[in-house]
Amino acid sequence: MAHARAYGGNYPGWFEVYTKQLIRHVDAYGMPYWTRRRKRMLPDGADTPVEYFKVSGLLLDLDAEEAKTVRPFRAADELQMRDEWKARSERAAAGAQAKQIRDQIDKWRLSLHKTSLPIPTVWRITPHDVMSAALLGSPASGGPGIGEGSRLKSLCEANGIPQQALADDRQLMRWLLLRRRSSDRQGSTEAVLQPRHLASSLKSQESVRDIRFLVSLSLNRQNQIGSFDKVQARRSAITSLTRQACDRAAVRAGECPSTVLETLTFLGNLHESRGSIGSPLLGLALKLSAQAGELEALSDWLKRFYEARAWNDRKTGKDVQATLDSLVRLLAESGDVPVVERQLLMRLLAGIEEGGQMAPESVRGVLMTYLEGRSESRPFGVYTMYGTYLELLGRLGAGRLLWREWRESAPLAKGMMSTEKEEKKKVWSEKMVDSSFAKAVCQLSTARLTGGERRGERGLEQCAWLDYEAMSEMTWHGGGSVPELERHDDAVKLLELPLDGFVRGVGAIRSKGVVEGE
Repeated sequence: MAHARAYGGNYPGWFEVYTKQLIRHVDAYGMPYWTRRRKRMLPDGADTPVEYFKVSGLLLDLDAEEAKTVRPFRAADELQMRDEWKARSERAAAGAQAKQIRDQIDKWRLSLHKTSLPIPTVWRITPHDVMSAALLGSPASGGPGIGEGSRLKSLCEANGIPQQALADDRQLMRWLLLRRRSSDRQGSTEAVLQPRHLASSLKSQESVRDIRFLVSLSLNRQNQIGSFDKVQARRSAITSLTRQACDRAAVRAGECPSTVLETLTFLGNLHESRGSIGSPLLGLALKLSAQAGELEALSDWLKRFYEARAWNDRKTGKDVQATLDSLVRLLAESGDVPVVERQLLMRLLAGIEEGGQMAPESVRGVLMTYLEGRSESRPFGVYTMYGTYLELLGRLGAGRLLWREWRESAPLAKGMMSTEKEEKKKVWSEKMVDSSFAKAVCQLSTARLTGGERRGERGLEQCAWLDYEAMSEMTWHGGGSVPELERHDDAVKLLELPLDGFVRGVGAIRSKGVVEGE
């Protein structure tokens, strides 16, 4: 018991209880001693760093000024603290890098979340993208990508794929398949898109490539882009939004020729796959074909425009006018237009076919629907369109057809806005028509008499065909200056003459202009 009291308690079992809280040690002299057991034991032999502090660096309580272990505060202490806690470049660089990593992760997560939504997006990974990456590999790291390479870079950024994956083909394929399988598991690629989702996505597109991809994705998922009919309000709205997106892309590209051709390719493929793309897109194709100077494509789109009765849409009137303006610029800016192109343009304007027939699928056919009141809503600027059409006939040297139009379509144009109660409009419309014919007559090149004009009156088809055949023998005067008649009445007097007298009068005007120019 004495031995027990030497080390502590004297009750039974005290040693077992006490040793649970203490750890027994033996010192160098063989005497045991105990230390309190910690809740978390450090591993034996662990190289744990220990930070020591200087007692001289402590800022102790000011009440203990008389203590021997406390020294007074010095100005050097403040400088030392400022030096220890000042902003360091290493710490700032590490913080900026950490923030950049956090922002990049948040951006990837947000992009991945957007691609998983039911709203269609142009950055959803498709089997075509996976196949393209497998065939072409990673895009070149030096400089911006072109074509598929540029799209692949944007696709990786939008789907939260690290840029480091672009440096390794194996890692790139792994990430693309991972994102593709993730969207497949969510079922987002199989659901049918709602029209409102497609409309919302179209409003944010500014690239023809993205528009083409989005429309293709939507069509593959059981959506349709139909004609501009009143019974198809939703599809017509989507068609209009597609047109607006294409217009934004053209403005952003600055009317670049490559963008115009890319848009025409997109519209052509869309028409081949759907059969009908609506009047807004038909009008756009008509305008862009003339702007690019693609007369063959313009001929095809003009037929589709007429067959789809797109002229019933009032808004397409601006496209028709833009088409005519582009054709005028084409003739004015070209130094020497080949005979083949002039004859093709003549067929576009008048609808001339083999055998001397005139098809309604032409510029004249569209204008006649406006003049005759067959369209549901007549667009603005019909007189301007009609005047531009006459000017084109004059530049092409179609004097016989112009002479016949004075008798066929001019009365319709003069009576389009005139009524018995509106005498002012009647006078105004007559002046507009007379002015347009006078300008067209001045544009006529010297017509060659073939003897056919002396055998009496000619019909519309015969006059158009004679002008078409005579183009190979006419002298092209290009966009040079032309003589002007002193009054519109002079043009009216010429047009009222028989065909042979009209041709001789026009020849005299041109000869007079040449002499004065010399």
